[in-house]
Amino acid sequence: MTRSSFRLLLLSIIGFAPGLFGQGSASGKTYTAKDQGEFRAAVATASEGDTVIVAFDADGLDIRGKSGAPGKFITIKADRRLGRTTKTITIKDCQHLAVEGFRIAGFASHGVKIVASHHLVLTRNMLDFTGIAAANGIYTSGGSIHGIEISYNEFNHHVAPGKWAGSYIKTWFDGTDVAKGLWIHHNYFANVAPQLDEKRGRPANPFSGDSDREAIIFGEGASQNIETEHLLEMNVFEDCDGEDEFISFKTSKNVFRHNTVRNCMGSVHIRFGHGSEIHGNVFTGDVVTDFSDAAYTAHANYESSGVVVYGTDHKIYNNHFENLTGGRTSKHRLPIVLDSGDTDESTGNDHQRPRGVLIAHNTLVNCQYGIGVGLNYTLPPQNCVIANNLLVGRANLLFRMSADSESDTTCTYAGNIAWAIAPCSYGTEKPLTKKDPLLVTASLNGWTLSVLKSGSPAINASVASEVRDDVFGGTRQDQPDVGAQEFGAKMPWLPMQRAQVGPAAE
Repeated sequence: MTRSSFRLLLLSIIGFAPGLFGQGSASGKTYTAKDQGEFRAAVATASEGDTVIVAFDADGLDIRGKSGAPGKFITIKADRRLGRTTKTITIKDCQHLAVEGFRIAGFASHGVKIVASHHLVLTRNMLDFTGIAAANGIYTSGGSIHGIEISYNEFNHHVAPGKWAGSYIKTWFDGTDVAKGLWIHHNYFANVAPQLDEKRGRPANPFSGDSDREAIIFGEGASQNIETEHLLEMNVFEDCDGEDEFISFKTSKNVFRHNTVRNCMGSVHIRFGHGSEIHGNVFTGDVVTDFSDAAYTAHANYESSGVVVYGTDHKIYNNHFENLTGGRTSKHRLPIVLDSGDTDESTGNDHQRPRGVLIAHNTLVNCQYGIGVGLNYTLPPQNCVIANNLLVGRANLLFRMSADSESDTTCTYAGNIAWAIAPCSYGTEKPLTKKDPLLVTASLNGWTLSVLKSGSPAINASVASEVRDDVFGGTRQDQPDVGAQEFGAKMPWLPMQRAQVGPAAE
């Protein structure tokens, strides 16, 4: 399914047309509020298509029981973009409402709290965590919540010292329901303080860390079988270190695509659920040459990683991983981890064994490790397909396999091309084509990545493949190339820079 067709399908499911969900397509009245009293009065009066301009700094903005209409949103807007600060924004029992242009800072528990609301747009805001420890940025809590667009925002500075938890975006499962249909795009996520592992002789870490330090976390163990259909696309993540994951899927059927990830210790972690997809993303890191303890732990690209998979029927394809350093201290931090499990069940908080997972057409270049299979628990993955991936390495292992995964006969390995440059080794006896793929470096929108060149043995070399596009959204030929890129295909999408996302982006 193409990127545009998936978006249209998602929007049809949740009842929107493309764009900012119809925001601002019809004119209405404009009210300007200079204090809390005027704000409460303006909000009480506002109706479909109206705009409330906030011209004061606030301890909190409370919006309850307001309903716009499709194409006639009620808009709550700062009078100067990021020029007005509020500690909190609470949205309860609202629909067809937009919030735009605020700096949200100084909060103690939640920046934006959404309760029992739908068809909302949160755009062009700054969630500033300076000095904030245990808190969440955007938090959904209770009642039916669906159809939320979170776009062109910045989430930054979650680096307060000490032991803390908290995420930039968190959807809470209330025992009955959890938010569905979030569309998270063109946001900038940066600087989540790392939780370094001090048990392996590493230098002491001033950020001692705790669980739930993700940039984004969807649901919890008990919500794993709820199909939430979140779409995360065209975001930039930098230095989101937190813990083993910077994004955690604990619900089902979500999509993470066309995002740019740089120097992030954590992975996109499919912790629970079924039917999620991670495709068309670029995971990269600054080059590291000194792996001494002091230098490595101080480097921005410390233990950077990519994707970890548990559960069933997921698809991980068309992703490019380059210069990632993970795997030296944690077996959860490789570019791709198709992990083992400790249960076959899809309930509870254990790790469900992966089954029916597709790992295909990914490119892994100059990472400390490549693809890890069955590394952390006792039940190896079964009936998975690892096909048409391209791996080039100069250190450690291209495949890091548990003994049970090496001997497993239920998973299919086909069409993979690998090239290990000493001291790197292949790490498996599974079928591989061991050839130099003849990659060259290219500058793509300011990022330096390794790409195919004419004459590469990866061109037209894949075995049977269901993947019809490539990492950059180009169309694959009838006989696709091995790896994430299709040589010669158009590139409608490229890795993104910070200037292309967040409140100031065009």
